[in-house]
Amino acid sequence: MPNYKSPMPLSDDHMRLIGIIAAHWEAIDIMLQQALAEIMEFEFHRVALLTRHISFGDKINLLMIYARRAFQDEGHKKLWRKFTDANQGLRDANDLRNKYVHSGWPSEDSGDSPIRAALITKGGKLTLVYDPTPITELENAAEQIYQAGQTYLEFLQQFGLLQPSLPRSL
Repeated sequence: MPNYKSPMPLSDDHMRLIGIIAAHWEAIDIMLQQALAEIMEFEFHRVALLTRHISFGDKINLLMIYARRAFQDEGHKKLWRKFTDANQGLRDANDLRNKYVHSGWPSEDSGDSPIRAALITKGGKLTLVYDPTPITELENAAEQIYQAGQTYLEFLQQFGLLQPSLPRSL
């Protein structure tokens, strides 16, 4: 079905971008799993079942434990700062992913900007979000998530991690 059209009231463009946001985040999550496996000197395919079920926050914390020793013990304060900035970029990307992927999209007529509905509990407060969400907002979120993953990948690759594999001949 190359031209599938959803029967749901949310536009196909909005639905497509929510899927893109989810796919970008999945690529980041797999990258983090692979980085953990390499840093701990395991083969990814042997530990993927374990790394898959480590929370995002715990993956970042584990990577920071290894990086702190490498960067701070050797006096590489600038590298540590660059690493923590890249981690913050991933945290921001995760917040964006959660903002859109875990929201409801009620079918009320809202013109060109569908309504994003969310119930947020934080710090003892309950907030109901009911915001029009233009397509450009989703496009910007998808781009920011992708770029955060690329920045992190490029940082890790500077240290020999997650190097692209050469294609294997058949």
